[in-house]
Amino acid sequence: MEHNGIVHEITTVIKAKSKELGWLGQAADMLFAIARMLKKFEDEKEEATRTLKIKYDLASKPYLDAAKAIKVKDKELRDAVLENYKGHESIVTENGEVIFKRPWTYVVADMAQVPDEYLTVDNVKVANAIKDGLRNIPGLSIFQTRTLTVTPVKETNATARNSVA
Repeated sequence: MEHNGIVHEITTVIKAKSKELGWLGQAADMLFAIARMLKKFEDEKEEATRTLKIKYDLASKPYLDAAKAIKVKDKELRDAVLENYKGHESIVTENGEVIFKRPWTYVVADMAQVPDEYLTVDNVKVANAIKDGLRNIPGLSIFQTRTLTVTPVKETNATARNSVA
């Protein structure tokens, strides 16, 4: 693969960077080349595995369908056994053992009475509120972070020959 050249060049630029901003243009061009290269690798991987995925899906379907049907019947049988068997903590046969457990669980009876330490923040709801412009939610610190997005121009045959490699 063609990634070794760009890895070496990136290492060189990072080591040689100075306090001047001149190296940022070169770094940006490298980020564009990396983004194009990663997209190319993903496209090539997709192409190389497409036939395998189709074959896998076709081969898996009968097993997945059979497993789904069996799981439905398994649940029906488990429910019937739990509803009708009130005896010992286990049933042992020559084929194995069915063990009855009594795990603790819960359902919310009254949300207003649930102590605060057992409540969680709805991250999706908070993110949507912030996206809609809300900047003050009691108990939350809302702030901006800094990231960068790399959007290279589409590669043509001419730019492919001149790209960082």
